[in-house]
Amino acid sequence: MAPTTVILGLGKTGLSAAHYLSAKGVPFIMADDGPTEDALRRLRQWYKDPVVLPLYQIPIQPGAIWIVSPGVSLAHPAIAKARARGVKLTNDLMLFAEETDGAVVGVTGTNGKTTVTSMAGYLAQRQLSNIAIGGNIGTPCLDILDPATRLYLLELSSYQLELADGLPLRVAALLNLSPDHLDRYVSTEAYYEAKGRIFQAADACVVAKKLQAFAESHGAKSVTVFSDSKPESPEEFGLQYSKGELCLVRGDEVLLEVRALSSQGKSYYLNVLAALAIGVCLDLDLAQMVDDVKNFKGLPHRCQRIDRGDQVIWINDSKATNTGATRAAVEGFLAQGPMILLLGGLSKGADFEVLCDYLTGIKGIKAILLYGEARAEIERHLAPASFESFEKFDRMIERALKLVEPGDVVLLSPACASQDQFSDYEARGRHFESLLTRGAA
Repeated sequence: MAPTTVILGLGKTGLSAAHYLSAKGVPFIMADDGPTEDALRRLRQWYKDPVVLPLYQIPIQPGAIWIVSPGVSLAHPAIAKARARGVKLTNDLMLFAEETDGAVVGVTGTNGKTTVTSMAGYLAQRQLSNIAIGGNIGTPCLDILDPATRLYLLELSSYQLELADGLPLRVAALLNLSPDHLDRYVSTEAYYEAKGRIFQAADACVVAKKLQAFAESHGAKSVTVFSDSKPESPEEFGLQYSKGELCLVRGDEVLLEVRALSSQGKSYYLNVLAALAIGVCLDLDLAQMVDDVKNFKGLPHRCQRIDRGDQVIWINDSKATNTGATRAAVEGFLAQGPMILLLGGLSKGADFEVLCDYLTGIKGIKAILLYGEARAEIERHLAPASFESFEKFDRMIERALKLVEPGDVVLLSPACASQDQFSDYEARGRHFESLLTRGAA
């Protein structure tokens, strides 16, 4: 008798797994503590009367296979109980890895992984055929599975990597680490450990230089590093001034002046270096990549400039949903003018003290405006005279429009999730743009 297969969680990834198993004729049980009507509607395309069990009602059978979606915590009591009784836990990523013959690049990190995955994919597509991009970036990996595909570039979250045992990657990339998702992990160290699993079975690794020791302690080999400083070896990627211009460099070779890139800011420059390093590991032509990367357009809601024609630099960085992303954005734009920083939203268990200590010491920040559920938590770590607080996002933007002067930088980089007032960070970013277009009237 074949082991029972169970899909836990019927979000985008769970539905992808259901479609995959249905196409292969594999029977399975579906479980979700609160399935949406849209999920049930999609299931009815494959089953006349789909039955979805709450997690606590799943029959526990030793040897059963439970496919866990990223949105379902492994700390759930039903999962912990099943694991103790011999149930095998896996996920869509491992199903994908067992099926594909194509080379796979995995990109992870607290910030920048969507940009780097997209950029590395773009650079690869300029030189190779049959390339697919997916994973946490938006399209579940099982949905892009195709025998004709030669190379996959996958954005991988810590949730996906938790169950990635010996994931066979052609290239594994770790961009950065900062505390995040502490509403799910028992500690920052536990979150970092999940990220470190990406290196277990990778042929080559691309790593931020300051994380090289961490990566190697987690199994990374054939490591290529990148940093924001002058390289110390011919293979290393970095930043260096040449003839008065800040440039992307590899070893002693000047690759490109950063002003030629479509987006600006140190975090973006580091993303470019990481993408170039991934390409080198894939044996792509470096000179062509350098030429092509100038034409890569930055992603919406990630340090995206909004032009209102008012001599103000308006930046939509709504995708910055943790403190590390916000600090990187602030560092990237401080030199461009006095800053009005827009923070707030829904806390994910973040520790705002370190971020606020950093912000407090910056003279270039002329105002900090807060909104939403997390504002009270952030307020506790800011001096009373340094911020203004608003319940609603719209009121915060109205205030920014009144405070701003020509030459200022207004940076929406919330350091928080968006779901207290918006469906997701994209909706928050679009609303920000619409308010600027109509003047937040």
